[in-house]
Amino acid sequence: MTGGPTNRTPSTSARTPAVLVESQSRLSRDLVGALELIFRDLGRHGVRLLDTSGFDSTSESGEMQAVMGSLINATYVRQLAKMVHRSLGERARGGQSCGGSVYGYRTVPDPDDAEHKVWMIDEAEAKVVRRIFDVIEAGTG
Repeated sequence: MTGGPTNRTPSTSARTPAVLVESQSRLSRDLVGALELIFRDLGRHGVRLLDTSGFDSTSESGEMQAVMGSLINATYVRQLAKMVHRSLGERARGGQSCGGSVYGYRTVPDPDDAEHKVWMIDEAEAKVVRRIFDVIEAGTG
């Protein structure tokens, strides 16, 4: 063979269908879901899964790599969710925006800290919010 790359990933056939992903962590958020996708769903149809780190679901160590990778990914997702939740809680307790918008308020630069924003009542929207509460309180809404 001349002129071609010499570091190709081994294939069972030149026509073996494959799915290439950047990381197995993008497949599923849980261990069982990832393994079912790799070995039951894709495997049943003769599709191999490859990722950019060199994982190949059809290799001798593919099953072990998939189990370990999926376990690590599932643990990471839970840890990341806790860190994000804690960070957003700290921002909320500090009166800072946690993203998104809240009807009746808008965010404006904090006059005491230019790096942060604070909530400010949007008077036009606040009129609507107050009307909703008045109607509910009067029992007519």
